[in-house]
Amino acid sequence: MAQTATSSVAAASGASMLQVLLGLGLVLAVMAGCTWLLRRFGSLQRGGGGGIKIIGASAVGQRERVVLVEVADTWLVIGVAPGHVTALHSMPKGEIPVGTASTSTAMGGTGADTRFSAWFRQVMAKRDGEQNG
Repeated sequence: MAQTATSSVAAASGASMLQVLLGLGLVLAVMAGCTWLLRRFGSLQRGGGGGIKIIGASAVGQRERVVLVEVADTWLVIGVAPGHVTALHSMPKGEIPVGTASTSTAMGGTGADTRFSAWFRQVMAKRDGEQNG
């Protein structure tokens, strides 16, 4: 009789262990499914109504950057340093001169990042000329 009781306890603990593992597997599957759904459909919210878009950036120091950000119909030039963000300039959207795109392509770069860098160098040179002259 003792052997029958022991085998029924072992069978019960094995069945309960299987039930726990299946429950854990189900919870992990639901979490993975939710993560997939958020990745799949979460980008629609950001892309559709997101009012802020980074156009380009340029490093001006080891930890400092100048970033061109589009907000609605305005481009903002922002200085970013650790713990500090400063608005440097604002302008209407699309004010970067057309010639800077060909300049950035000639330097071997493509995309908004190099166009922004070329534009930023041009603006800084123009500003330095106004201060000196």
